[in-house]
Amino acid sequence: MSRGAEAPKAKACRISRDDLRPGPGDGRRALLGACAAIALTPRASLAAQAGWPERPLRVLVPFAPGGTVDLSARLLAPRLAERLGQPVVVENRPGASGNLAIESVARAPADGYTLLYAPTALVINPHLVRGSLDPLRALAPISMVSRNWLTLLARRDLPVRDVAGLLALARARPGAVTCGTAGGMPQLGCLLFESLAAVDLNEIPYKGMGPATLDLAAGSIDLLFGVGAISQSFVESGRARALAITAGARRAGWTEGLPTLSETLPGYVLEGWEGLLAPAGTDAAIVERLSREIAVTLAEPAVRSRLVELSLEPVGSAPAEFARAIARDMKRVGEIAARAGLEPQ
Repeated sequence: MSRGAEAPKAKACRISRDDLRPGPGDGRRALLGACAAIALTPRASLAAQAGWPERPLRVLVPFAPGGTVDLSARLLAPRLAERLGQPVVVENRPGASGNLAIESVARAPADGYTLLYAPTALVINPHLVRGSLDPLRALAPISMVSRNWLTLLARRDLPVRDVAGLLALARARPGAVTCGTAGGMPQLGCLLFESLAAVDLNEIPYKGMGPATLDLAAGSIDLLFGVGAISQSFVESGRARALAITAGARRAGWTEGLPTLSETLPGYVLEGWEGLLAPAGTDAAIVERLSREIAVTLAEPAVRSRLVELSLEPVGSAPAEFARAIARDMKRVGEIAARAGLEPQ
């Protein structure tokens, strides 16, 4: 860069007192870290990104429309488009427990124009679904956008009121209690429950959490490990009953007052995340640029508020942090699968 040339200026990252108050997920550290990262961006890195993006970006979502993953991806897309100066188009690509979208992105050119917005299915599938890709070999982590947990839901007329009652029912009727799954965390939720409770559930597969939750409300299935705001709306409207959450500790928000599954089933902790990834080999400057833009987007109060409404805790990690989290969770899910006697099928 010549002496007279100036690096593009990042938009100001303003932090208000409200942003620094404790809240759900307490994202203050991530917010401050994001602003610090923007302030320290090297000129060379900005210069390397000068020609990108020159056309619209695609973000593939591994599940059907209406689920939390889809809703949060669509929340971020227009804001990223504004910051990048190019359209960001969300495409739903359900199928194969999320692997259809994962493989599509892994095979795409590593040019920063095809991205993946994925949940924890990314680290679960290699242990449950035969032929799944290794995410750290096939993809380049960009940013963990948020953390989450599941809520164990029962159809409203299931004759149980708590986890203890569910255990009694499942043990009295082996294989009769149905549990909807949509791959990833919801599937692992059912399997881990079976393993730790020593019960046999009848798993019913779905292409997304939206259709699965609708079937639960219709009484077509008995149980579902539900996600976010979808679970909240069905519980608050009386179309489903919440029994417990999978987090390691009780949470505030709409699930306040719900017990954790670990209170009845010791060792039951299942927490996940959502994140943005690119094909392996994507230029590091593009990955860093996208990570910074995600962090700045997550600093917007309206975005943070909406994610909290979806029962998501905003994060906005750096690429290296996200890669470490993926490696850690791959190992943990592998240990859970081994204890449960699970193998890829």
